[in-house]
Amino acid sequence: MKKWAVVNLETNKINAVYSSEEADYRRFGGDNGNPKRTLHIEVPEEVDISDLSTLEAYDTEKEIGTTFQTVKDQVNKDIYFKVYDEDGQPLLDDEGIQVMDVKYEEVPTMEAIKSIRVK
Repeated sequence: MKKWAVVNLETNKINAVYSSEEADYRRFGGDNGNPKRTLHIEVPEEVDISDLSTLEAYDTEKEIGTTFQTVKDQVNKDIYFKVYDEDGQPLLDDEGIQVMDVKYEEVPTMEAIKSIRVK
């Protein structure tokens, strides 16, 4: 069974802890069962839940994937590079001008989450 903490979204206080395979808002009445006022988050196995007063929830981020974005210079303009064909020759457009492409970099995509820690 997983351990779940009921976190008050306004105060980040942990109101309760319970065991279940999935988060179960129906298990509680009042604010603890209201997803607009509380968040039920899984408690990491290494966190001791025997004394709720020692725990707190906090805002953090987790990486959920990656995306590509253009690389900018110091004045926030896109950086371009010259494009070459497979033989190493400059790739030219219809007007004979060398093709330029925007430089991209892979960056993490982050998601805001709540987590639990010992105060």
